[in-house]
Amino acid sequence: MSLDERRIILSAIRYVDEIFEYDTEAELYDTLKKNEYGFDIRIIGADWKGKPYTGHDLPIEVYFNSRNHDFSTTALRERIYEAEKARKTA
Repeated sequence: MSLDERRIILSAIRYVDEIFEYDTEAELYDTLKKNEYGFDIRIIGADWKGKPYTGHDLPIEVYFNSRNHDFSTTALRERIYEAEKARKTA
């Protein structure tokens, strides 16, 4: 799923007030630290629970989101890549 597709989905959720994009972890940290958006909660993947993540030292409430499905866009991309590679070498 592209970044644009993710933005469209997130912006359709009535509970989402703001979406911001960043290119580097340093940019993310700076944005979180300045908190110009007025964040009151941050949502990240449950796989980060118990691990250091960007901004873990900042006073922002974090919700660790669990996926209730096994779908992974990364895994899908890998499967497509491998299938195409196998098709081209056959």
